[in-house]
This record gives sequence, C-alpha cells and structure tokens, in this order.
Amino acid sequence: RTMREPWFLYVAYNAVHSPFHVPPGSNLPPGSSVPQRYDAMVRDLDAEVGRLVNGLGEQRARTIVVFLADNGTPHEAVTAPFDPERAKGSIYEGGTNVPLIVAGPGVGRPGAASDALVHVVDVLPTVAKLTGVDPRKSGRPLDGVAVKDEM
Repeated sequence: RTMREPWFLYVAYNAVHSPFHVPPGSNLPPGSSVPQRYDAMVRDLDAEVGRLVNGLGEQRARTIVVFLADNGTPHEAVTAPFDPERAKGSIYEGGTNVPLIVAGPGVGRPGAASDALVHVVDVLPTVAKLTGVDPRKSGRPLDGVAVKDEM
C-alpha cells in the first residue's frame, strides 16, 4: 500500500552495538575476534539499509534519506593502525567522527562530501531547509543550524 505524501519514517537500528555477534548468514568462523564480528555487523547493517532504500521504489526520487550514527567505534573493535584509546568515549576523531549521509531531492551532487562540522542537532534544521519548512515558526528555540555545504 502506498502512503500519502508527505510521510515520515524513522528507523533506529540497534546494530552496531554490543554484544558483538556474528550476523545471521555470515560465514565468519566460530571464535572470530571482536573486530571481525564488528565489521560483519557493519556490513550487515549496510546491506539492510540498502534493502530499505531500494524498497522505496518510485518514491525514492521524492524521498530525503538521512543516515547517521550515534558514536565512534568502540575501543574493543579498533584495529591497527588506530589507537583504541582514541575511540568511542574519547574526544579524539575515533570517538567523535561518525557517518552522516543525506541524500535526496535538493541535497546536491550524488557522492559529494563536506568537511563541515555537523552535530545531530543540525539534522532538523537541515531537513527543514530541504523541505521548505521554517522551524522558527514554532516559536521554540532551535539549537542546530542547517548544513549549507553542497545544498
């Protein structure tokens, strides 16, 4: 069944968080290391997000997709040459650098990247800008700012 537009879907995957396990269908052998299981979980998440986006069908051309993570890589999953002490929970890049992917109409060139410093609070004003909504009309304070690069 097709939903009337506009519509909103929020999907919060629990992967990739502990306990780190071998995803169903993976060919990792028993006793695989935490970094191997973590990487397998990331690949599995990537495949599931791809399945969801592909499932949008014709609506994909009219849909803004936002993908982001909540933290960096956990120290037990970090491999050389990276330092586990500079991972999740630290102020270093391994703890603060997380994916933020925005794709859809009005976003910019496919595959373009930005070096802008962005926080999760910037997602609302960015999506509002893309959809032509002025969040200030709510009369409530807004912490974030719209990401301007590549838009």
